[in-house]
Amino acid sequence: MVTARLPFGKPLTWALAACVILGLPATSWIYWPAIGEAGVLSPEADTIIIPMMNSIFLAVVLLPVICVITWLCLHRKDDAGSLLAWDRTRPMRSALVTLCFAIPFCFGLPSLAYEFTAPPGWHGLWWLPYTLVMLFWLAVMRGSALSKRNDSQPPVCRHPARRHSAGMTGARTFLLAALKRVAEGGDIDEAELDAAVPDPRSLDRHEKDA
Repeated sequence: MVTARLPFGKPLTWALAACVILGLPATSWIYWPAIGEAGVLSPEADTIIIPMMNSIFLAVVLLPVICVITWLCLHRKDDAGSLLAWDRTRPMRSALVTLCFAIPFCFGLPSLAYEFTAPPGWHGLWWLPYTLVMLFWLAVMRGSALSKRNDSQPPVCRHPARRHSAGMTGARTFLLAALKRVAEGGDIDEAELDAAVPDPRSLDRHEKDA
């Protein structure tokens, strides 16, 4: 497992996911008015309000998808993990997760190349920040999904301690006294043991653990 981790935690990762969702309509509402003012659209073309409103609808559709993916990838993690994470113990899982995020990543690369090579002043450059944010989010999610989970915390007991140990408290007291008696040269008969020590088969699971 690669351990070089990203320098930010869950809050910044969720902020990155929010930029993916909100950045789409925000960029669209900057891009299309700029195109309209530049006069490069045909006078017979549809109004620019149509793609602008479509971007809001698409952001609403993306909202649960982005949130679910982000939550699943960050579940039981302390931070965003490593961009280069790879689980050598489960290579098939690592390859499958990488493939799932690599497909949309590859679809975004042509747009990124087009925006980087666009001439200065071209309006398509407005999409460059959003494309970079989207590709970076995909890379972060892949790395987080393959990074080690935080399993260092022991499971929290949800049952009262008295309930667990109530059936054994008396036996413990007797056994301590019996050990002291034996150490002093005394003896213990079988009837005393049967009366003080409960039958293990009669204990519930929590009392046995106690």
